[in-house]
Amino acid sequence: IETSYVNGKIFNLNIYRNFLKSNLYVNGGYQLVDYTYTGSETTAIQNVVNLSLSWNFLSKTSLSVNYETVFEKNTDNNNRLNLQIRQRF
Repeated sequence: IETSYVNGKIFNLNIYRNFLKSNLYVNGGYQLVDYTYTGSETTAIQNVVNLSLSWNFLSKTSLSVNYETVFEKNTDNNNRLNLQIRQRF
């Protein structure tokens, strides 16, 4: 990634698997993010871990749960949890 204020590298690994006749999907991953901010010597190295579950039930309805945590040296961890219910027509 290269912008007017940051240069960086992002390395990503994801594993994806479906179960129960493709009605349950599981996705897990890891990211290494290495940013250098332009105009200063400030850097940020982050380790990001995520897990997603998606369940298709009934014929056109699905429920998804997504969790992500970010580990960064000398800072508190950032955690995100998202829930989604989707109804297709």
